[in-house]
Amino acid sequence: MTSRERNLLILLVAMAFLAVNFLAYNMWYAPKMAEMEAAMEAAERKAETNESMGGIRDALSADMEWLARYEPKPTTAGQMQTRIQQLAENEAVRKGLTIKDKGFGANVVDPSLHYHRARYDIEVNGTEAAIYSWIDRLHNPNEFRVVTFIKLEPQRDDATRADCQIFLDQWFVPEGGQI
Repeated sequence: MTSRERNLLILLVAMAFLAVNFLAYNMWYAPKMAEMEAAMEAAERKAETNESMGGIRDALSADMEWLARYEPKPTTAGQMQTRIQQLAENEAVRKGLTIKDKGFGANVVDPSLHYHRARYDIEVNGTEAAIYSWIDRLHNPNEFRVVTFIKLEPQRDDATRADCQIFLDQWFVPEGGQI
């Protein structure tokens, strides 16, 4: 074999080697790399989503624990109205207040909501300190009960007394299939 034939053979082997590598790269390596990059991007997106969900869960965990500790027992709207009426009136009498007017407000009863609301409207007369103490006793978010409206006016003929009208709202979980 002459040196020219040997050089030609080396050149042909080198070109065949390059052609095989080029085909292997395009048919096997490049598609696998693209697939792996797509899988990596998907995994990174999933990890970011999980991290953000973990942050949200951490932020809400205190609220969820509070709700698990204080959520009221299921009851009916009528029973809840009776309870808040008795509470408001008994506390008013206990604080030395005179009940002037009372009645039930519009309830919020919506099957799509988890909590329903019972409302009791009451107007009392008494000293300012007794009224504030009474409102403080009624307003208790840990029991899902809040005073949502307060109208306080001094009594015209006695400066030591005042008239107070409030809306007392109680949120509750309805029993079973109650609508």
